[in-house]
Amino acid sequence: MTVKNSIYALVLFFALASTAFAQSGVFVEDDKPPFHFEAKADSENSLYACGELAKVDVSLHAAGSENPIDGFKFSGEIAGDWGLKKQLQNLDSSRGGYIAEAALKKPGFVLIKLKFQPAADAKAYEGLAGIGFDPLKIKPATLEPTDFDEFWSKAKEELASVPLNSKMQPVEIAGAQAGKIECFDIKADCAGGAPVSGYMARPTGAKPHSLPAIVTYHGAGVRSALKPLEKASKGFLALDVNAHGIENGQPSSYYKTLRNGALKDYQLRDCDNPQKIYFRGMFLRVLRSLEFIKAQPEWDGRILIVSGMSQGGAQAIVAAALDPQVSLCVAHVPALCYLAEPLEARGGNGGWPYFIKTKDGAPESQALVDAVQYYDAATFARRIKCATLFSVGFIDTVCPPSTVFAAFNKIINVDNKRIVNNPEGGHTVTQKASEAEERTISEHLKLMNSARIQ
Repeated sequence: MTVKNSIYALVLFFALASTAFAQSGVFVEDDKPPFHFEAKADSENSLYACGELAKVDVSLHAAGSENPIDGFKFSGEIAGDWGLKKQLQNLDSSRGGYIAEAALKKPGFVLIKLKFQPAADAKAYEGLAGIGFDPLKIKPATLEPTDFDEFWSKAKEELASVPLNSKMQPVEIAGAQAGKIECFDIKADCAGGAPVSGYMARPTGAKPHSLPAIVTYHGAGVRSALKPLEKASKGFLALDVNAHGIENGQPSSYYKTLRNGALKDYQLRDCDNPQKIYFRGMFLRVLRSLEFIKAQPEWDGRILIVSGMSQGGAQAIVAAALDPQVSLCVAHVPALCYLAEPLEARGGNGGWPYFIKTKDGAPESQALVDAVQYYDAATFARRIKCATLFSVGFIDTVCPPSTVFAAFNKIINVDNKRIVNNPEGGHTVTQKASEAEERTISEHLKLMNSARIQ
């Protein structure tokens, strides 16, 4: 299904009752639902000032029809920050559409959820719409530990005590790139219990100090690194890092066994202990991956780009915060942002993996609250000094937009940061965000090379 351009922002995306579809905002080719929702906000880009009344025109359409269906019944809710919640029951769209209205007095986001069920025993069809109210003014209360910098300085000292001891195993390249690209399965020793593991690629015959570097990090889950052949074909020294220091290129059963066994629920492991929490080892691997790529003779010594989505976006933020040689950070719908949100009046669970649980308004574990503050991407973001690109999805319920803006707004380098708003975006890298990344990297290369010539 295509989304039509409009002077309004089309913000409601059609989804089956499956959460996966609702989050991705797209259908696989074989899924052709007979109905879908559409919505048009009365504000450009689906953004409003605090206190302004937002109006979203919602309509239901049959597959392939531009005209809304009259007289349908639907239900749902309007839910937002600061405790906003309004149930929608048995609404009758007798004129082809329904105007959903919402307002927030303080900065934040509202999510409109709708459901249409043709008959009691029929499949339900769902849609999500997201609208924002002054999101650039979202300023979370900080729980930043007073010894945050000292904590990570000591972690870096621990890492420095472990020799790099890297290994590069050549990987055969087939097809049109054979002979043009060299690829290696790499390992590098690391503190924290697991090595850095990934694939590195570069143009064949690259001269010393000739290539800009780019390192990409993975979202949540357990999988092999990817071979960054396309980036290498564009002239990069490219490294893709798997999140866990595990073997690359193994059968799917290998990763399934880890997902169901040794790495099951890794994200919540020892999360009440800042020295043992799983992300400590992951973030140390981020730093070691940068050391590895910078040790390659082909690196130009100047351009070092980090990029990732979700958990990978958090890793990119950490990389830029802790390594001053990173020159550009790209973080799509980053996770681990605004972890203390459940403790504040705005409500919300914080960004994935939703560490903090509360009971009667108080945290169930103060030790956990104290521990995870060393791993909040928003706290790391305040230390970023390089050029930065974020992207955010207004219907993202995994890493909600308020949490992403909480981190983005912490970046002090306001003259060289940008965020791509995706009103129709769920927890994914949209085409708009992908194109913005390509454009930003191209501009960054030109700027850095121009500065070198001068």
